[in-house]
Amino acid sequence: MESKTTNNKSKQKTTRRHTHSPQNRNSLIENEPGPKTLSVGLENLAIVIVILLFAEKIVSNFEKGEPFVDWSLFLYLTGNLHIVLVISFLMICWCSNILLLEILIVKKYISNTIAYILYSISQFILFIVPTYLALKFDFSIMGRGAITMQMAVLLMKTHSFFFKETKGKKYPSNINLKDFGLYLVYPTLVYELEFPRTEKRDWMKILKYSFLMSGSLFVAYLNINYFMVPGFKETWEKNFGRLVLKLAVPTVFAWLTMFYGVFHCFLNLIAEIFMFADRKFYDDWWNALSFDQFWNKWNSLVYEWFLRHIYIDSMVDMKVPKAGATVLVFLVSALWHEYIISMSFLLIRPYMFASMLGQFSVIYVTRIPSIRNSRFGNLIMWFGLSAGQAVVYLGYSMSYFAKITAQNSNQIPKSEL
Repeated sequence: MESKTTNNKSKQKTTRRHTHSPQNRNSLIENEPGPKTLSVGLENLAIVIVILLFAEKIVSNFEKGEPFVDWSLFLYLTGNLHIVLVISFLMICWCSNILLLEILIVKKYISNTIAYILYSISQFILFIVPTYLALKFDFSIMGRGAITMQMAVLLMKTHSFFFKETKGKKYPSNINLKDFGLYLVYPTLVYELEFPRTEKRDWMKILKYSFLMSGSLFVAYLNINYFMVPGFKETWEKNFGRLVLKLAVPTVFAWLTMFYGVFHCFLNLIAEIFMFADRKFYDDWWNALSFDQFWNKWNSLVYEWFLRHIYIDSMVDMKVPKAGATVLVFLVSALWHEYIISMSFLLIRPYMFASMLGQFSVIYVTRIPSIRNSRFGNLIMWFGLSAGQAVVYLGYSMSYFAKITAQNSNQIPKSEL
């Protein structure tokens, strides 16, 4: 936005532009011609393991005359889904304010100062209203989490659009409702003047990703139903350390299936529907040799946004040193994660925040010369994910079930929960 920046700012933004370069790229987990990071054999092995993992539970339920899966949890999680969808649609519509602001700026109808004030007000409303609605309606954990996550995504998208690069042949002709609307639905968080597109939709891929996404999320639901929920309910009967060991594998398995279902299948599905060609949504995080490598690789979309708008912007605009910018990235990311979890469970328990900040010490351990770039660093990363997620999930589940138990027994008023 040349009308909102000085010449010096324009030079600084030219440097930032090299942090993200969209191009035609497939996701790593693809069985297509070219380099492969996962073999077909390993994928087939994963399918066999999943089948064997749930076979005993399914047979046991059949022998007891019980359904092989309890759908009551699903019905609870999807409660008031229609209201969630309406709120999501209204949030997307509200983002058009940012497009209107940009049009007014291009036509020089408002000053830079007014533009920044109106932008701040619009972002504040986009944050506070969905938060209020998520608290007002009787949503499930998933419903509140979905609203909060979409709100976070739209805040990041609109921020990137407002503080975008303006050097390019398309600017300002790209400032229109069609391009802005496509940007909002594209699986990306960083705005560019141009995005790579495919020539046509591949309907077979759309069907494939839809099937794989449904299957992986169903497997994740079975895992939660069979192994995780019973463990969460045992928090009063067993010691915490024993439960961490019991839930370490189910929690990391749930995380892996959710990763595959969302980051690979869902994002590729959206990309195929809207013919978005840059599909590098993640890197080979499973080979990460330290936690800093893991955070850089496992979610490329968020990584690129934080790199441009927190890390580099803080160093360029606020003169924050490199180490301080790194801490700032972790701090903002940890706060966002904690906010989403707290809104989902309606609990203020900084377990997620503490676990993410606690990884700083582990990062420095994995930078020891004898560990860095070694297989041992990768083992530390996997052990940390397995045990760390179990501890965090247990912490929230214990607090959540304690809250529900107290509420049902009228030990504390609902307004104080």
